[in-house]
This record gives sequence, structure tokens and C-alpha cells, in this order.
Amino acid sequence: MNSDLPMPPDSAFVGDRLVVTEILGREAGSILRPLECRASDGERYFIKTRCSDMMPLVCEWVCSSLARALGLRCPPACIAWLPSPLVNECIYSDYDLVPGWAFGSKAVELADTFPKAATKGVPIEERQQVLVFDHWINNSDRRDANPNLLWQAPERALWVIDHHLTLSPSPIRSVIETHIFRDDWQECWIGMHGDAMRHWLESGRHHLESILAKLPEEWLKDSDDVLENIRILLYRPLP
Repeated sequence: MNSDLPMPPDSAFVGDRLVVTEILGREAGSILRPLECRASDGERYFIKTRCSDMMPLVCEWVCSSLARALGLRCPPACIAWLPSPLVNECIYSDYDLVPGWAFGSKAVELADTFPKAATKGVPIEERQQVLVFDHWINNSDRRDANPNLLWQAPERALWVIDHHLTLSPSPIRSVIETHIFRDDWQECWIGMHGDAMRHWLESGRHHLESILAKLPEEWLKDSDDVLENIRILLYRPLP
């Protein structure tokens, strides 16, 4: 991607699109090593960029948006323009920091990585919803040691984050074998409760096309049939 990439026209900044105005630091704990940034709405976001293979950004946007549409506690997401001057001047620059459209997840204040010991402090309905949601999106990256969950202990509030390893038609591991909430799997699909879970996930499908429509073309140009593959995965039969 050209380091002198010009700003897009004002008409490109609609809906959930913002401009990064300041780079505050680097989060080294995540595989994609997001930047902590300030955006044009004045809020802090963790911004992820890619110089190639934009699929992780597609996964982040689609699954974060679906999580919020379903009512899961997930930080507000945005598609943010990272200007060339900020990249060129950034002391945190490396091979994978590039200007252009990036994925942004709003910072959650006073939150820590979710500890396995706090599992029983999460209502069973919420644990099951996270579990079946991850089954639906093929997210096998919510394990005991690295659950990709945040925990606000005073409020006992669980937040779902980091969806870059999702939407694969052939997951490397079975979600239910490695998931931090795997012990709740058997009760998810029984009787009327199972029907309610299926109906809940199916309601997310109503939002899918509007979510896909907001993806930047730049994230899709090198991926054959990516949108159709996402549709096939998310419209497959549920347990």
C-alpha cells in the first residue's frame, strides 16, 4: 500500500467510519499488535491494520458487528482511516503498519483480561450465548489461557473482543473442545432452550447484509468469494 495514500473524500466517512487523529501507543499483547489511537469522535480505539491479507480485518468487523447486533457486550467498532502523515511520523511503525482503512475497537475502561476463576461469576445464560456465538462464527480462539475476553470486576461485566481468527469454513480446532465456557455446551441446545438459542442466532442473520455492505472495497479486492463464503458459513444448519 502506498505510504502517500491520499485521504478519501468526505463522502466516504458515513455511518461507522472515522479518522484516526492521534496515535497514543502500541498494544503488544495481541497477535495483530493494535495501535491505541484517538479518533475524530474524540474517543480512544484500538486500531488494527494490515499490509496484506485483509481477512482478519473483515473478520473483526463482521463478527464484532454481529455480536453487538445480538446484544452481546462487545466494544463499539468502527472502520477508521489511518492517514499517511501519522504513519510516517509514528515511532511505533513496523512492516505491518500501513495507512488506509483499518479496523477500530473502542477502548473499554478499567477492564482486565478475563480470569478463568471468574467463570461462575458470569450468568450461565451469558456464558452459553458467548459459546454458541463462537460456534456460529467458528471462533476457536477463546481458550482458557487467552480467552479474548475482558472483565470489569466491579460491574461483573464480560466483554467479547478479538475476532480476527473467525469465519473459517474449516476451523483448526473444534470450538467446543477448547472454549473457556465449554462445560456449558450440553445444556445450550436442549428442548425449548435450544430453540431459543437457534432463534437468537438466526436473528443475527437479519443484520448480515447491512454489515457486509459497510466493508471497504480495499479489504475485499484480493479475496475470492469471501462474502459468499461468509454467507455459506453463517447460514449453515445450527445444532
